[in-house]
Amino acid sequence: MVRTGANSYLQWDFDNPASAFGTPYGTPSWKKFGLQQKITGFSISNSKKTLSELYSIKPTDYAYGKQTGSISVDFVLSSPWILGLLFGAPTSVSSSGSASASHTYNAVANDSTVRTSTLEMGFQGQTANLTRKLSGCTLNSLSISAAVDDMVNASADFSYAKEQQPTATFSASSATDLMNFPYTFAHGLFKWKGNTSDSLTTQTEIQSMDISFSQNSELLFGMNSHFAVGAYRQLFDITGKFQLSLKDKSFITNIMEQIKQDSGTTLETRSHAQLELFFTNKGTGNGLKTIKITCDGIGIDSHSTSGLEPNEPVFEDISWQIKNAVIVAQTATTNAEPKGS
Repeated sequence: MVRTGANSYLQWDFDNPASAFGTPYGTPSWKKFGLQQKITGFSISNSKKTLSELYSIKPTDYAYGKQTGSISVDFVLSSPWILGLLFGAPTSVSSSGSASASHTYNAVANDSTVRTSTLEMGFQGQTANLTRKLSGCTLNSLSISAAVDDMVNASADFSYAKEQQPTATFSASSATDLMNFPYTFAHGLFKWKGNTSDSLTTQTEIQSMDISFSQNSELLFGMNSHFAVGAYRQLFDITGKFQLSLKDKSFITNIMEQIKQDSGTTLETRSHAQLELFFTNKGTGNGLKTIKITCDGIGIDSHSTSGLEPNEPVFEDISWQIKNAVIVAQTATTNAEPKGS
């Protein structure tokens, strides 16, 4: 009998920062990444070296160096907690009565520390089960995208330090985070302002948007081990793009003024733009969640206009990079960011 992903589960939790690198909590608080999870890539390299000797055309032995692994996951965004793997623990948590709590993440806080996690995958086999656990997982990048008539989709790329010895246990997912409602494009807002003297204005003609966060993390290796002993992050890079339907000259004029030409030869940088993305999952009760992403210091990388055709809208595509982002995740309870104990 052929087994499929319908016979498997995937869950994760933050690692314990008070313990050695890549150590999970004794009692994890397992979470799903989101709805419609799927693993799109999973590999491991043992850095094998082949040994050979004179007077032989065959390998004589093998030596192994550092072990590195990667895993990629696609999912529909329905919970904000993966943000904590990119930006670290919230810089602030504030409650509003007994009904909600706001968790604020600063995307480019001056901290090279990488927050790690443990991933667990279970597979229910026909004659024997399999559970695989990955330790010291660092989230290298997270991409979030949405478009008309779609949900908010996400892709996460991880490196991991070590795979634990597989076991034959299978207890199905024990993730408890409520994820019945996804964030959707129809329940989103896109706000833009061209310079500091403007105010944020909702742009209803947005057709699609993408934003990618990359912390360019690297694993650190040491002596007396095949496995990583730590991790650090490098230059934090945040890029994105969006498409809108043109209705008049106002938005294009604003984009053009982001970099204005002076004396026909010198490009003079103008005050940088700001945008705000807001998504809600329209959940009810404890399932209600919202995410607001405020992007400052936008630099326009490129913009292009679709061709002109009879009976077809005219679209403008804008690509950009930003200096800083602040993310506020609102939950319907005063619970802190869920993690093990």
